Amino acid sequence: MLVKKLTFDKDDRVFFVGDVHGRYTLLMEQLNNVGFDIKRGDKLISVGDLIDSGFENDQTLSLISEPWVDVAEGNHEKMMRTATKNMTKKDFEIISSFLIDQNGLQKLQDIKDDIAGEEVHHEVGNTLSPAEIMWISNGGAWFYDVFETKGFKYRKAQADFLASAKLPLAIEVHHPLGLVGVVHAGIKSNNWNMVGAIARIRPSQLLWMRDHITAFEEGRSNAYKAGFVKGVDALVVGHSIPRGNVPLVLANTMYIDVNAKAGKAPFVIEIRELLKAVFTVGLKTG
Repeated sequence: MLVKKLTFDKDDRVFFVGDVHGRYTLLMEQLNNVGFDIKRGDKLISVGDLIDSGFENDQTLSLISEPWVDVAEGNHEKMMRTATKNMTKKDFEIISSFLIDQNGLQKLQDIKDDIAGEEVHHEVGNTLSPAEIMWISNGGAWFYDVFETKGFKYRKAQADFLASAKLPLAIEVHHPLGLVGVVHAGIKSNNWNMVGAIARIRPSQLLWMRDHITAFEEGRSNAYKAGFVKGVDALVVGHSIPRGNVPLVLANTMYIDVNAKAGKAPFVIEIRELLKAVFTVGLKTG
């Protein structure tokens, strides 16, 4: 499924959460703070990146199966799917040994910092595929039992679970208060009506782009031009962390990744507050 459409009644409460990155306890605390109530029928919609960097990835990954949660795929879920596709027990054990017993995490960091010699590059490249290098160096080491031993069978079940979930690249929220689009990173065309075509032809754009917020923060674009997306009342995205680790509203786009990757509590906002921010702050920035 490329675009998932959800329809709600006027009294339904819909909450949006930014990147979580393995911070399950902090997420639960935030949900409690905003009065999120599963029994009441509240819905939580995630911009993706439930996993990596934190230490509660098993719990955050399992949120995908909860009936009160809908998740748009993030680039970290995509990296996990790619790195673990067709994984064998031998693959898992080799990588786990490399990371735990052979100081592999430091070797990956050396490569990332571009200070390692050719010998280290060669060793890492012979042990890990490009997809594995990319994911592990971006927070995926937890999967290979670096922090908590679960074993191949458990991890393979997690990989199969994520692959079978077939997370949508975009979520379209139809609520009497307004139409809200959700993608992980953004829409380069600034036109929600193009999201289905983009998901088919250039899915990486929805997972990785930072063009608009970067242009705004570098002063190359005003807020309205950087943020306004046609076809929706509001667009919610994560992936890019605004300055100060606080949510940022640009026209009708709200950036809600507040740096959970570094240990900050994920940001949660209810649809009424979201639309209020867009209508009273964002659309006055043009």
